[in-house]
Amino acid sequence: MRHLLKLVLASASLAGAAPVPFDTSAVRPGPVTVVKEGDLALVRWKDASNRDWEASFNLEPNRPLIAAFKVGGTTVVQNAAPIYNAQTGKRRGGFDEFFDFPPSHPDGTRNFQGQLQLTAARAETLGDRVEVTFDGFQMGIFKGSIRYVFYPGSRLIQQAAVASTNEPDTAYFYDAGLRMAVPRDARPGGNMESEITYYDHNGKLQTEHPNVSEKIPVRVKYRTLAARAQGGSIAVFPTPHKYYMPRDFTTDMGFLWHTAWRGQVYLGIRQLPDDNSRYYPWMNAPPGTQQRMNVFFLLSDAEPRAVLDEVPRYTNRDRFPRIDGYKTIAPHWHYAYTVQAMEKGASWVPPFKPVLQSLGVDGAIIADFHGDGHPQDQTELRLKELKAYFDFCRAQTTSDFLLMPSEEANVHYGGHWAVSFPKPVYWFMAKPGTKSTKAEVPGYGSVYTIGNSKALLDMVRKEHGFAYQTHPRTKGSKTFPDDIRYTEHFLDDTYVGAGWKQMPADMSSPRQGERSLKLLDDMSNWGLRKKLLAEVDVFQIDHTHELYAHMNINYVRLPQLPTYDNYGAVLDAMAKGDFFVSTGEVLMPEHSIKETKPGTLHVTADLAYTLPLQFAELVWGDGQNTFRKIQSLETTHEFGKHKLQFDADTPNWRWARLAVWDIAGNPAFANPVYNTKTSKVVAVDGWHNKEPQPHYAWDGTYQGGFSGLGRMINGFGAATRTVSAAFTAKTLQGIDVLIVVDPDTPQESASPNYITDPEIDATAEWVKRGGTLLLLGNDPGNSEFPRMNALARRFGIEFEERKHADANGNSKLTLSTPANGWFTPGLKFYGVDLAPLRITASTSETLLAERQTPMMVSVQHGAGRVIALGDPWLYNEYLYTQDNRRIAEELFRRIFQ
Repeated sequence: MRHLLKLVLASASLAGAAPVPFDTSAVRPGPVTVVKEGDLALVRWKDASNRDWEASFNLEPNRPLIAAFKVGGTTVVQNAAPIYNAQTGKRRGGFDEFFDFPPSHPDGTRNFQGQLQLTAARAETLGDRVEVTFDGFQMGIFKGSIRYVFYPGSRLIQQAAVASTNEPDTAYFYDAGLRMAVPRDARPGGNMESEITYYDHNGKLQTEHPNVSEKIPVRVKYRTLAARAQGGSIAVFPTPHKYYMPRDFTTDMGFLWHTAWRGQVYLGIRQLPDDNSRYYPWMNAPPGTQQRMNVFFLLSDAEPRAVLDEVPRYTNRDRFPRIDGYKTIAPHWHYAYTVQAMEKGASWVPPFKPVLQSLGVDGAIIADFHGDGHPQDQTELRLKELKAYFDFCRAQTTSDFLLMPSEEANVHYGGHWAVSFPKPVYWFMAKPGTKSTKAEVPGYGSVYTIGNSKALLDMVRKEHGFAYQTHPRTKGSKTFPDDIRYTEHFLDDTYVGAGWKQMPADMSSPRQGERSLKLLDDMSNWGLRKKLLAEVDVFQIDHTHELYAHMNINYVRLPQLPTYDNYGAVLDAMAKGDFFVSTGEVLMPEHSIKETKPGTLHVTADLAYTLPLQFAELVWGDGQNTFRKIQSLETTHEFGKHKLQFDADTPNWRWARLAVWDIAGNPAFANPVYNTKTSKVVAVDGWHNKEPQPHYAWDGTYQGGFSGLGRMINGFGAATRTVSAAFTAKTLQGIDVLIVVDPDTPQESASPNYITDPEIDATAEWVKRGGTLLLLGNDPGNSEFPRMNALARRFGIEFEERKHADANGNSKLTLSTPANGWFTPGLKFYGVDLAPLRITASTSETLLAERQTPMMVSVQHGAGRVIALGDPWLYNEYLYTQDNRRIAEELFRRIFQ
């Protein structure tokens, strides 16, 4: 490309223009000072060696924006200007859509060069750092400002174009950099003898001497170029993780560029419009959002190699640091390892292994058979590949590297999801509707054929599997796990949670990966104790790839790296949430959230970091809404440690989590902690139903048990209890919700406890005082009617002693929830052999009906209420049928309000 895309300054017609106003009213006394002297804005600070630095900016619009960067009076950079360029396109399918490629949109794409027509300037103190803003920036559809942030104790300078657009569905990427005059390199005829230094991917130092006008892209290690400047050198690098748009591949496309021509040296960062893949979604710019297009510079009065060697410290030289008591675990890789190893042999060392080890990865959970192998095969071919998978993972496991098998199975459960087992498990991914079986196969042992989600869940439970939703709410999981929110398999403990990574990219946020973080908060408010784990989700790699920028890691608390035969310890620790997530720059090995008094949480964390920190946040929820308290960390300095402590008022908190973010949007975050103090008590009647084969027990995981209901209630912050004696004011004391379900008949119990008149009086008084009574009957022959009705009639309700059938004579009923009722309209309630209700109460509200026959009703009684339904309904057998689980959740949320 023979056209240099650069920032266009004010036109020559502005020569002699008056300086723009410079507002310093928001600058406070501190280690970074700002003054106006003549036509210059001057920023002064000291670096880590206590040397004096000065940045001077021209306030006269027709001059280069940066007059000079100096140290101790020596000019390092002079007459420089920011460079920005953007390409924009249109998103399809929303901002979370991954399967998109803006250049293929019928509207095409547009290229814009950044222009600064300086109109005003201002400076503001942020903690102990200073941001200087220059208004008048425009880049096509983007309008805003150019900003610089200066950090005390550092030679790091952050440059950002902060701009927004009002165009809908905008996808974009940006290139950024700096143009500077370097008279020392100028030679006769406009030629240059400039010096650009970088490390190639083999770790070899390379020096180039550009003397052309074109951008020269280079593939470099550590994402950094260093250039000789007028009185020293300057290095350029992007935000280490956030700048890299989500891709399935980590090939280095040449993200850095440089050139030198006619007295000017140019260097910067860049993105490519096309990576030759079908899906390349670019960055998001929702209308009105302030996109912060960052690039970093590191200054030095030394030679380029010296400053080049300093930059990798910000990413620990692209290696995840060791922490005592933790191991680094990275899931979700599509290496196609097994099919290659089957050809090359078990002794073949795949290229990914030394790459991961060089990054400090202790263990990888890989996901073979994703476009390779034969995962859908129903013959021994599938079993042979699985056996090879397990054997080859064992072969690559050593005392300092653990390779664990998993599969992104994507069958039966919904969306894309991964499953790991702590030992070899052989199974066929059969088509839906296929009969599910388990058979012994010589050479393989037990082999499952799985044809539906229930059989899959049974297998995962039996084999102690670990499942999670990969890339939730995007890619092949765009509507998941929301679409399976109420299913038995998603609600089960074996479904651990979901994955997190930087996807999609949105430069308006100081965070990254907010799509998944929002899901984590939603799941916590749903009453679920799910986890978020870092995942990478890329394909084959080698040492030439820009892998670190696409990486994240789970720091899992483990005393030592398990052997291959015991790698289930890794899965167990992650399932318990005993880990934190990081991109490597921010670490918090010790962190806690504790309630010091009701509604007040105290947060502590021991932090270590490379780039200066931006803020910490306590995010918490009350079961309905999400809140956050931001704790500024704008007084932290680079390469530091910090003891984080703060308090937050968190009334009615049910869960809370901690996250810490640095100036480049790099995080460390932990999964939520939960409030174990209960706000409500839900009791089940274990006195009038106490069959020898128990039903409706909170710990009952069998079909007739209430374990699923109990987990839901506990997730809402309520305690579960069993009443094992006759109802009295004393036995009902402290109970908020009482479930009387399916009282025993003589056929079910040798000595049934019938509901007595004193119990009815005590229960009615308890309801009148504000209790909620949930009466769940049953069909004739399975429930006692006379005394149950004696209790129900006290509230104007009667269970008819018959099975209700629809117009076709079917007693298996599917009822739609009505509009303007308690439940979301149109949900499908499923019940079998329901006893219909006869209502005489004047305060009744019908919640469900079959034609004109009420099936579920609510009756107000004093300060409390009674809800009746002629079926146990909430037990495990039918809790996950149709929309029953969702209706149950909406019912109890309504009760708890």
